[in-house]
Amino acid sequence: MEKLKYPENVDYVMGKYGEQIKQAFIEQNEIVRQIKRSEIHTDETMDAFMEVAINCAKELHLNVYLTEIIAQNYIREKEFSGNDTELLLGSIKRNLGIGAYCYDALTPKDQVYLDSLKKKILSNVKYEPKDKEMIENAIDVIIDGILSLKLSVSKEGVEEKSFLSQEAQLVKLCESIYIIYELFGGLKDGSIQKLHEWYNETLIDMGILENLRRVLINGQKLTDVDYYNLTVTFKRRIYNNIVETSRATGKIGMSDPFASFLGQIKGIVDNSYDRKQKRQRIKAKVPKIKELIEVYANFLAEDDNYYIKSVLSGKELADRILVSFEESQLSELLQFISYYSYEDFLSIQKQLKASMYKMAVREWERVEGVCKGRNKSDAIEHIGRLVNPNSVRYSRYKNYAEQYLDFKKDTNKKIKLIVPQTEKAIAYEFAIRFLSTKSPEQLLEIVKRFEEYERSFENTTRKSGGIEI
Repeated sequence: MEKLKYPENVDYVMGKYGEQIKQAFIEQNEIVRQIKRSEIHTDETMDAFMEVAINCAKELHLNVYLTEIIAQNYIREKEFSGNDTELLLGSIKRNLGIGAYCYDALTPKDQVYLDSLKKKILSNVKYEPKDKEMIENAIDVIIDGILSLKLSVSKEGVEEKSFLSQEAQLVKLCESIYIIYELFGGLKDGSIQKLHEWYNETLIDMGILENLRRVLINGQKLTDVDYYNLTVTFKRRIYNNIVETSRATGKIGMSDPFASFLGQIKGIVDNSYDRKQKRQRIKAKVPKIKELIEVYANFLAEDDNYYIKSVLSGKELADRILVSFEESQLSELLQFISYYSYEDFLSIQKQLKASMYKMAVREWERVEGVCKGRNKSDAIEHIGRLVNPNSVRYSRYKNYAEQYLDFKKDTNKKIKLIVPQTEKAIAYEFAIRFLSTKSPEQLLEIVKRFEEYERSFENTTRKSGGIEI
């Protein structure tokens, strides 16, 4: 298999500084993990993921250090425990006009690009001055791999890249090991009942023994021994398929039948009974979640983000503020914010402005396309079919439609993009980042406490004759 060339001698950097860079990333990753302790990255699944990725890299003669660092810090694109939360909060962000992504504390699609990150990694590496630029280039390659996205962040916003290392492509493929563990974990605990009989032929092709095929297709509950044998077998199959396919095709990949099978398994996991129940419970609480976000944001935005800036400005002041809110609904939110630095805050502020502007441009272009060839009533009616007429987003679309039609009459008029106020947008951003660190169950528990607080407040106000005490 032909080796994909990196920019600026990445192999040289990893050979000389690989261990130091690995330890520096581990240190940064541990800081992030304090914010969100992922329930899905168990020792067992993480070990299996790392084992398959590293062994494949060795067999395919890829850079093992680069593979290991990317795999250790890898950000899963679809977290099993938090994906439904991510989708909901992402849609709320779009409605508010503050960006298309949900920036999770563990899986922020911009946070690893913070201006400060390279500086933090470099400060923990003892390097020769002549190698600095090459190390920075290597860190860029690693960060792209950690995100497993062909994206970069600049002052203009999020842009697509054409380069993703073979090591990153490999790690992304090895992510499929999580799907297998989720499937067999579900079959073991009963949240997934069985596989359809049409999978029998695929299981035979994959070398699954008859007794285990019967267990999977007949819906028998997996024993600990069955679970172990199946996970070991599938782990070996994933390794073999990646290595054999990559050698045969000359590029990192899986065979189409195997990839299709894993895609179907993901569908089974996503549509398991437990998963559907979680979605329904969260959907029922969407109005209350929006209300909670508004409460958090109004609090944080007070006096030009006073609480955010105070918590970020120094430990002593932060501790005093956290203590004063110890028993309130806001203490955990402030504790979450305290993990950021003021440098992080400034970087988030800059990126948020770029993201909001870019989203406003996209919305304007979409409305412009709708309005062409339509009169005002037809355009407004069509917009009502595109977005919820009761949403904040609808009011922006309607405003753009009116501006466009006015502009057609008078081309001297200037188009005014609707970009949220930065102070409030940052408050929303931190509130949503905080909630996006929660699994569906944790989010529902926060909403439950919020509802109990509201009921308690209403009772207190009623008893005091309507006066807040």
